[in-house]
Amino acid sequence: PTPAEAPAAEVAAPVQYATASQKEEIIRLLNHPLITRQEKTKMLLNINRLDEERATQAIAKLRKAIEDREGTSAVAA
Repeated sequence: PTPAEAPAAEVAAPVQYATASQKEEIIRLLNHPLITRQEKTKMLLNINRLDEERATQAIAKLRKAIEDREGTSAVAA
């Protein structure tokens, strides 16, 4: 294929949106008390636009944020 045709092939590939179980996991993590209302709102507004890879990244990011904040609050207590 010529270089001009290559991007068209990539665009034609269907996007694999986040699975129901990924969305459930994100929502479960967002309901954690250490996640701010602002973070929760931003994530929920975009949850249906996430593809599987981004959903996986979001889950990892939320878990890390909760872990970090639990560690911080334990030290402060």
